Amino acid sequence: NGWNASGFRIDIEDDLNTRIYIDEASSQVVEHRNTPWTIADWAFRLHFMDYTGGRSFNHLLIWSAGLFALWFSLSGLILLGRNITNGDFNPNRKRTWLEYFQQKGQPIASSCGGGGTCGLCKVTLQGNSIPSPTAAEKALLSATELEAGTRLSCQHRTSPDYDVKLHNAGVDDIALTLDSKRQLTPSIMELTFVSSDPVSYEAGQFMQFRIPHINEILSRHYSVATRPHPTQFVFNIRQLPSPSEGIPPGIGSNYLCNLEAGARVDAVGPFGDFQLTKQNSHTQVFIGGGAGVAPLRALIQSELAADSPRRCIFFYGARYEKELCYRNEFEREERLTYIPVLSEGAKSDDWTGPTGFVHETAMKWLAGKNKETLDIYVCGPPPMLEATLKSLADFGVPRERIKFDDFGI
Repeated sequence: NGWNASGFRIDIEDDLNTRIYIDEASSQVVEHRNTPWTIADWAFRLHFMDYTGGRSFNHLLIWSAGLFALWFSLSGLILLGRNITNGDFNPNRKRTWLEYFQQKGQPIASSCGGGGTCGLCKVTLQGNSIPSPTAAEKALLSATELEAGTRLSCQHRTSPDYDVKLHNAGVDDIALTLDSKRQLTPSIMELTFVSSDPVSYEAGQFMQFRIPHINEILSRHYSVATRPHPTQFVFNIRQLPSPSEGIPPGIGSNYLCNLEAGARVDAVGPFGDFQLTKQNSHTQVFIGGGAGVAPLRALIQSELAADSPRRCIFFYGARYEKELCYRNEFEREERLTYIPVLSEGAKSDDWTGPTGFVHETAMKWLAGKNKETLDIYVCGPPPMLEATLKSLADFGVPRERIKFDDFGI
């Protein structure tokens, strides 16, 4: 209130943290203050912008609010400029190749909606005027793929200057019937489907399920979890519960996991090039976690079924022992070196295996190995995949020796 003379402050030990200010000269009570009053005073000053009494309001709060407002304004202008540059507001703008194929009804995989993060919508561009790779393509595609003209269809607008060839030319509609299901772990369900018509596919490829939801059809991708069989398809589905009240559980996973034997589901496939390398003398190294076991299991089964199987090592990470999918199967396979790693359940007295993160155990094994004699396959949750790929790059493993399947996008 402008009073600045000498005085006394009396603190009252009550719930309101009351403070009484008394003028030394007159012994008069100058003011009462308490915590609710302080909060109300700030609220009123913010509401009315009260600068009375000569007090400066240019403190940290108003500076912070101003900087946040400036940042959001500038970022909005940047995004607006980027959209205008890309022609997103132009009704006559050219479509991306992904949009073109989707509108034509031609089967092409995509999980990120054209954001350039999933790397599934691969096409091959042929001609003398193919566009240079974008930053997203350099991050998701190998040098060999880029050199061969492989691009992501979501990254380039349609053009008559070159030809475009779809990958996975044998993609078709598939009618699947649920034959059986079983609980592999507390969170992963194994579903076995059959088809009346034979389907040709490679180990490591995936199917795109059509999930009915209200008035629309959703697409969900799941890798086949066994080596190729013409009429039988096994999938590992991680059932995603509701993370919190008010947020629905995973639509696709819960729909599939709640199906009963005999139920029919429509799918499209096969998609993907997460496949074994051509025959060589390299050691085949598999690094996975969670539901990433599905395509890795298919690859391992296919490799071990070959006439001359190569050496196979499988590092598989889980939180607890009960989450180790197909543990008995992998441990029984004498031609496979199976190394399970627990990250959170390692305090159990009967667990004697490696602990920590699976990529750390794999990197210890890689130390001192000849990186040029390894073929490495990685699949798992996004954080695990990101950490593993970074570690492999830091170890100097050539990008051409690494294949990965990013299903967490």
